[in-house]
Amino acid sequence: MKKLFSALLVVFACALYAADTGLLSYAPAKSELLALADIEKILALPDVQKKLAEPDVVKELAALEEIGIKIGSFKTLMVFHWDDKNGGALRIADADGIRAQLDKSVTGEKGAAVAARDVNGRRIYRITHANDADKTLDMVFVADDVLFFCEVDDLDAYFAAEKMTAEKAAQIAVPDVEFWACWNNPEPPPAKQDPNNPDVRSVMATLNFAGEQKHDLDIRAVGVFGDDKAAAQIGMMVPGWMSLGAGMAFGDDPQTGEKLIKALKCDVEGSTVKVSLYLTEELVQRLVAAGEAAFKDSDQTEENGAKTAPTAPAEKAAPAPAEPTKRN
Repeated sequence: MKKLFSALLVVFACALYAADTGLLSYAPAKSELLALADIEKILALPDVQKKLAEPDVVKELAALEEIGIKIGSFKTLMVFHWDDKNGGALRIADADGIRAQLDKSVTGEKGAAVAARDVNGRRIYRITHANDADKTLDMVFVADDVLFFCEVDDLDAYFAAEKMTAEKAAQIAVPDVEFWACWNNPEPPPAKQDPNNPDVRSVMATLNFAGEQKHDLDIRAVGVFGDDKAAAQIGMMVPGWMSLGAGMAFGDDPQTGEKLIKALKCDVEGSTVKVSLYLTEELVQRLVAAGEAAFKDSDQTEENGAKTAPTAPAEKAAPAPAEPTKRN
């Protein structure tokens, strides 16, 4: 998906609270990826408050508020991916107020603008940013308090897509956790399983901020495979992947690497693989530091490579003409 406004990216960068499963009925029936977020709870997190106070984010929020979009009016967010397209829906607390402001087609002084227009009986709001074409979105109310948004080329495809039925949406079990997302394989199961290519049918992941300060991370994932053999194969490989990753990240700090390996739990039940990973605040900080160091080393390598890149040999200057011989 192209970049959205930083105000919305704050949500994706932080925990997603599973809530308001009623929004699922606005997702295309063939959605491969689904995620739900309770914006009100997210905004209350101390770390999110710090993020919202950063100058760049404050600037983006101010630009949105100029045209009538206030992040505090958002109650619930859903994002989804279907047929190589992306979209999302927001449940709005003050839908009438936001609708009235969007209808004014305001061009703000801080870079954002909204243009309202009627197309095929729909009131469409195009949100643009003067400094970044990737921040262009089309938005349209699909219910009194539900605002759908997508990239400008995907609106017709969304309305043409079959939506998830209320019955199917009610069957989806969304646990009461801080992050919920699921992926479903859109391809039909193969007639014959390939032993070298485990058939992943679906994956559900959750994340909880744990600990007294909500700085620990409790990550869990459940994968469903085409058969028991594929699940057993992946169940044996996951701990090996963790050991390899820990060795690469903490080769000079084996104690931390050992803590990371021990934090992983992996169980296989038939065709299902269950993985859990509890990261203390210390481990989270060390992982972040290791990631920053890796990026720094990568940048230095590229910079040094540019400095030592061979240059084309300089052309030799043409020899100066010889002085004429003096004759007596």
